[in-house]
Amino acid sequence: MTEAGLRQHYARLNTAEPAASGLSLLHIDAQESHLLNGESGSEPNCFVLAAGAQVIGRRHFQHMPPSALALEEAIAVVEDQLAPLARQLRPAARLHLLLAADAALQPLFAGREWLSREAVEQQFRLLAEVAEGFPLSASGLPDDASFAASLLILREVMHHLGFAELVRVR
Repeated sequence: MTEAGLRQHYARLNTAEPAASGLSLLHIDAQESHLLNGESGSEPNCFVLAAGAQVIGRRHFQHMPPSALALEEAIAVVEDQLAPLARQLRPAARLHLLLAADAALQPLFAGREWLSREAVEQQFRLLAEVAEGFPLSASGLPDDASFAASLLILREVMHHLGFAELVRVR
């Protein structure tokens, strides 16, 4: 999705959910991830992370399930991208996640429109357990590197940038 398209989604959210605090919209694409953030009623800043679902998946999750080492290496890559953003973002409790109909993270929502940070953390912990040897087939997680990479990116964004809730946007 283009930055202009993301800005249109942001503008619709800004109109639909005016808030006293900041507004944040995340889109995890194949090659990179975009985070739009700003004050309610204003134009957002657009931050581009060189960490997309396919990039992380191909580089770190060549085998599914990923190894614990691959998971740690992928976390380090995403953390390095996020560290400079923490000082630049307008605080927002909610992170809006723009999800296309075919997005890898669809299974995470299972019909729900929002998730708590704890629910995302729980799914990530399950992925970490799978990386440590818990059977993927018993986890209920998709056998998909794009899902694993997207979940990792999402978890790191929520964890390091302090988002308490995740709201699905279509």
